[in-house]
Amino acid sequence: MKIFIIVNEFPPDIVAGTAMLTFYLLKYLSRRGNEVLVTVIVKEKGKPSFEKIEGVYIYRNQTLNIK
Repeated sequence: MKIFIIVNEFPPDIVAGTAMLTFYLLKYLSRRGNEVLVTVIVKEKGKPSFEKIEGVYIYRNQTLNIK
């Protein structure tokens, strides 16, 4: 199964809350044989635009800040 999720940060820098739950859930789903793709909508300085962590494909994109 292919799984796509959009988040604000990944992997989480702070060990707390829903970001950690998302991280562990996606790692679990990847280990179960799913193809997991994460798009991070806030690109932090110093982090690569693409990487793969524990079977999870991560794309970081800078988006427009529209309110």
